[in-house]
Formats: sequence, C-alpha cells, structure tokens
Amino acid sequence: MSSKKLHNIFLILLIIYLMVTGLLDIGRKAVLLNAIFFLPIIVTLTITLVWRRFGSPIVFTLHIFILLLIFVFLLVSGMTTSTTIVLEEGKTTTNQLLKKAGINSLTLHNFVVKLTRDKRSIKDYGSILILNQKDTVTIKVNKPFSRKNLKIFQKAYRINYYFNLVVNGSNNFLTPGDSLTIDNFKIVFNGYDFKKKEFVVTVNDSIHYIKKNRVCKIEPFHIMITPGFTKYSSVLLITHSKGKNLLLILTMAYILTLTIALIVKK
Repeated sequence: MSSKKLHNIFLILLIIYLMVTGLLDIGRKAVLLNAIFFLPIIVTLTITLVWRRFGSPIVFTLHIFILLLIFVFLLVSGMTTSTTIVLEEGKTTTNQLLKKAGINSLTLHNFVVKLTRDKRSIKDYGSILILNQKDTVTIKVNKPFSRKNLKIFQKAYRINYYFNLVVNGSNNFLTPGDSLTIDNFKIVFNGYDFKKKEFVVTVNDSIHYIKKNRVCKIEPFHIMITPGFTKYSSVLLITHSKGKNLLLILTMAYILTLTIALIVKK
C-alpha cells in the first residue's frame, strides 16, 4: 500500500474519531488529547505530504479545511458546559443551564425502578420529570431528554432513609445530617452507629445515643426515634453545548470533498 493511501486512510479515520468524540461529549480530556497530539500531526501532514504529493492548490486547500474542522471541534468542546444535580422525589429546582433552554422549574415527579425477576436487584431505572409545572417527560439510562442545546441524562440514583424523630410528642421526619431548632436548642440527627446499635443525636453540641423506639430524656426534651420511610433521589447530568450541528456539517463536508478529490485524482 502506498504512502498516499495510508495518508488518506489516516485522515478519514481521524475525521471519524473527531466526529464521534465531538458528538458524544467526551469532554475536556478529549479536547486536551486532540490539542496535544492530533493538531500537530495534521499540520505536519498537511505541509509535508499533501503539498508535495498532490501539488495542487485546490486539493491543498481541501486538506487545509481539516485545520478549520479541528479548530471548530476544540471550540465546541470548550463551549460545552455541564453540571450534576441531585433531585429528590417531589422536589423542584432550576439553574442557569435549564433556564437557557426555557426550563424555569424542574420537578422530579416520580423515580421509576424496574427490578430483576428475583426482585433482588435493580435492572433499570429512570425519572419522570415535570418541566415548568406542565410538561411531563421520562428519561432513562442512555435515553436522555433533549431540548435545543440542552440534554438531561439519567446518571445515577440515591436512596434517602427518613426516620421519625419524636420530640415531646411532635413528629419530625429527618435523614442523617438533618437538624431542627426548638426553643434555641439545635437538635442534629447524626444517623445510626452500627457498633453501638444506637442512633446518634446531638443537642447543642452534646452527643447522645438513643435506642430505637425507646424514649430518652434529654433536658428539656423527651426524644424517641422510630423508623420512617424511604425516598429516591435522582442524580441528573445536565449539559449545554453550542455548535454541534456546525461540527457535523463541517465533518461531513470534509469527508465529501476528500472523497471527490480522491476520485478526481484517480
């Protein structure tokens, strides 16, 4: 196989690589990799191989086009921004990326779990989201929601365990780390100590251990902790990018012009 054919194969494979990495939002690592390795290689190949072997200003210009393509790829990847949010069932949030796509509120209406046949593990999961308190959409793993330049991916999930912290007969459903203030007393529910097999509660920086379903007197309170309920939280990856359509157009245009140039050369 001649060096000319090897050169052309290399260019085509590189274009495919750039298109895939650009469209899949691989991120800053791919940007750095292309900037360090592929940009110098393309510049060198363009100057040393294309000009010497083809010798045609027209064909040379076609190959120069790839430099513009790589520049656009690096620019597009750099303009892609992302953030991760954790949204509990029934809760609503928003941020600047969502607002750019016209989403002023995002509510996790329900978290859907599909179990395996033996019902011992989760096979698939997804989120039912409400946009702007009216539009309902469903996302799953590898099935994101898209609007304009925004994408919402189902990244992971969490299970929040709520316990009933009964203080002087009043119910307070808390998760580990939550706190409440009563009469200038700050009560922090620290969770469960598996070694002591007791719950840990801090009252004004004083640590106390409480057995499940047992009333503990901590002046001026009577505190009891009982099991509560669980809620799912959905971990969502939100990305916003610009210029992806331009990247795809430039990529396909270069492949087309390169193919035409090779046919004409033959």
